[in-house]
Amino acid sequence: MSKVRDMLAPGGMFFINVPAHKFLWSEHDEALEHKRRYHSVELKKKLIDSGFEIVSKSYFVSITSPGIILYRFWNNIFGRSAYPKTSYVILPKFLNDIMVKTLELETRMLIKFGLPFGVTLNIIARKRF
Repeated sequence: MSKVRDMLAPGGMFFINVPAHKFLWSEHDEALEHKRRYHSVELKKKLIDSGFEIVSKSYFVSITSPGIILYRFWNNIFGRSAYPKTSYVILPKFLNDIMVKTLELETRMLIKFGLPFGVTLNIIARKRF
């Protein structure tokens, strides 16, 4: 974060999109080579300590998060394999279209207000002058 701050002009913006909630850690994260999942308080503190001010914070992938959480818990208990794999599933077109529409709805909601929960954390931070 300090390196990003050093590259930005004063007042420059830093857009962050990271996996949220440590309790959701799974082999999906390992397969995608994530290093961690963040709690919003932790990430905000790291940004502030690195010389940023928080402009906005929200979650994303909120509407479908209950299903994702159940799926992750189930797989963490019963589905772990010797080699990490993603939980990427090819959906039938009509289900994929529903998921795309759901994310479009969340995007419109994000423009008006932050979402209180989701599996992805979005933060916009500004380099302090």
